Amino acid sequence: ACYLLEKLAGAKINEAIIDIGKKDYEKKEICLSAVNVNQSLGVELSEGRICGILNRLNLKAAVEKDKTIRVDIPAFRKDLIRPIDLIEEVGRIYGYQNIPVVIPNIRFSPFLQKAARTVELKVRQFLISAGLNEVINYSLTSREALKNTKIEKEKVISIKNPLNREQEIMRLSLLTGMLNTITRNKDRGIEDIRIFELSRVYLPQGVKKLPVEQMNLSIALTGGKLPNWKLKQGAFNFYDLKGPLEECLARLGIADYEIINQQHSCLDLASSACLKIKGDNIGYLGGINKELLANFNLEGPVYIFECNFDKLVSYSLPQKRFKPFIKYPSVIYDIAVVVKEAVSCAEVVALIKTTGRSLINKINLFDVYRGKQVPEGCKSLAYSIEYQASDRTLTAKEVDGVHSNVRRVLQDKLGARIR
Repeated sequence: ACYLLEKLAGAKINEAIIDIGKKDYEKKEICLSAVNVNQSLGVELSEGRICGILNRLNLKAAVEKDKTIRVDIPAFRKDLIRPIDLIEEVGRIYGYQNIPVVIPNIRFSPFLQKAARTVELKVRQFLISAGLNEVINYSLTSREALKNTKIEKEKVISIKNPLNREQEIMRLSLLTGMLNTITRNKDRGIEDIRIFELSRVYLPQGVKKLPVEQMNLSIALTGGKLPNWKLKQGAFNFYDLKGPLEECLARLGIADYEIINQQHSCLDLASSACLKIKGDNIGYLGGINKELLANFNLEGPVYIFECNFDKLVSYSLPQKRFKPFIKYPSVIYDIAVVVKEAVSCAEVVALIKTTGRSLINKINLFDVYRGKQVPEGCKSLAYSIEYQASDRTLTAKEVDGVHSNVRRVLQDKLGARIR
């Protein structure tokens, strides 16, 4: 450019360099130690050797009294910012081929996993082994779907820029997605459906608060059981849903639970129940009512369960506890009581346990009878009660006394008639 200006334009070239404007230069220093250099490169270099390498690169390096290497960085080396940059320069000049190849030491540490994640994996594994398929539905749903499932709430979490009407609000329950999944499968000719979902729902907490991201578990059954040479195909019922649920609770170490009749807006009155653990209501189960089935263009029974999985985790026992076997013999007494239809089996069992206390080992319902010998509006429940003590052999007089108390309490509290 200067040559062309001089030849063609008659310009006069000044030999000196002229810099207009004063520029402040801040002196820059970087400190490092021989220990850091040797650990990073895997070599054994002295402070003098390191300073020699850096000085050859026009980097003024000097060793302080505390063996710290202080390096003055010139203005033209703007790439040197951190100690590791200087270590890289030392390695480059020392020669990468001179650095020995050493396999690094690997420190093994135990993998720590949260209790909730452990329970989640255990539940997933069991439900899959029980023949259920896992589904993953969208976290977004529509307002119309909420109305169809009778989950109508004033406060919902709306999306400002939804992609379509089907994904305009965050879901409050897994029920909508489960029923939509069943509908899509039935439209494609798949009638026998056993599915579960373990995902989050989003519960609003007001305008200025973030929503609660709650983990829920849902199970749905519809269609019929798979037939085989021994079992004929039959439609699913309430107990096909209740059975795997109870087995899942047992595997989580949850024993103090109740499944009792309780009406739910989405469930049929004849098969509507709730799951309580230590008196805490954490979920519902039963058959979807006809009105809700019609909203999703479904026919036939659909049984569903949904619970607060976070609460389920809090009641689970992460470690199994061994209970020693009782070496003393047990005594089994049978009892049959006539009670009103409104009295549930769980009420009778709970009263028997409370009365017998530590002497009752097991209670089993083996017969339910409604017939000529039982008044109308009543039912007969027959139980076998196993009495056993962990520290002694029970005498006949002792067992008779406890059993008499059980009979008396059932008569006084529930108005039962002993058959």
